[in-house]
Amino acid sequence: MLEQIQAELVDRLLRHIDDGTTDIAHETVEWSIDAYRDADIHQRELDTIFRHSPVIVAHVGQLQSPGDYVADDVYGIPYLVVRQASGEIRGFVNLCRHRGTRLADVGSRKAVAEGFTCPWHGWRYGLSGDLCGIPDQQRGFPDIDTENRGLLPLYTEVRHGFVWLTPESVGTRTVADHLGPLDHEFAAVGMENYTFYEQSRAATRFNWKLGIEAFLETYHFRWLHPAMKKYVFAPDLSLVDRLGDHVRLVAPKKSVLDNRALQQQDRRIREHATIAYVIFPSTVLFLEKRHITVMSMRPAGPESCDVHFLHIVEEDTLGRRAYWDDNIGKFMEAAAEDFGVLELAQDGMGRAGRMLIPGYETVLFGRNEHGLRFFRDSVDAALQARIET
Repeated sequence: MLEQIQAELVDRLLRHIDDGTTDIAHETVEWSIDAYRDADIHQRELDTIFRHSPVIVAHVGQLQSPGDYVADDVYGIPYLVVRQASGEIRGFVNLCRHRGTRLADVGSRKAVAEGFTCPWHGWRYGLSGDLCGIPDQQRGFPDIDTENRGLLPLYTEVRHGFVWLTPESVGTRTVADHLGPLDHEFAAVGMENYTFYEQSRAATRFNWKLGIEAFLETYHFRWLHPAMKKYVFAPDLSLVDRLGDHVRLVAPKKSVLDNRALQQQDRRIREHATIAYVIFPSTVLFLEKRHITVMSMRPAGPESCDVHFLHIVEEDTLGRRAYWDDNIGKFMEAAAEDFGVLELAQDGMGRAGRMLIPGYETVLFGRNEHGLRFFRDSVDAALQARIET
């Protein structure tokens, strides 16, 4: 994060502390619960927002040598990102072009024999995605054009140490264009110099927007995460800024007061807060003192999503395994607490096949929850923009 921005954020926090205030909106706002359960809205979001938005799928530390790959699913699309012999990282649909079987199992590892072989009929593909072998081709597929039967490519880009993938390549912006003002902030962090630590995933039973909204306010800290009072200065104090389509939330820790003794230009926020960047549409990057967690909410249905976690740490601290296990473990415990109440909230909104509760048609965003409104405004604007074009 840029030093000038850090100093400005510290000054805002200190003023809030002196005044007993926090960032707030001018008014409360209500939102229809249809957005959390309606199948048509869900499909529109997939087709108009997620299809054209880059998502983090790996860190370069997972793909250090030619043949190293990461395979998983995003929005129902099986993908494969693999390091080429040239050093480039390319992405493909992880399906054989014969009968559509998944080639590589979910996970990260090295390709066998510098390529991928279909487990069903043995079709072989090189690291470049080219089709390079068909068993019994002369009898079974004499007329096939192998040059046009390689793996389907997916738009893939490396930026800020992460591998980003976009389902639709036509009309897709670069990652820098998508990030907008966040691009410079991320560049100052130097995430490409971090080391991959671990990754995990969780299947959840709540709408993806409900999940993102949980990380756009600290109002719930006092009640849901009582353990945080040990190191968070004030659960009801936060800074929230809309940066293009994205949102930045700063949750200060007690040590932020140490900045009072420093000159304004020397004040820093990184060591004294958790900084959560909501990268539109559904990724949250948590910037901590010496480690970073990326949480990606990948919609699996109107009332469910797969949550993917990726943790990276400063390279010089990698040997402190017990330390990182404890820190990351605490984060994951808090996330599990969030997910538990989110599923309860989704139950309350009504699931498919259940009767709606009369009088419960909206949710309420408070003045101290205006990060949620920033986010929902970006979602609605993106849906409307696609309709107009």
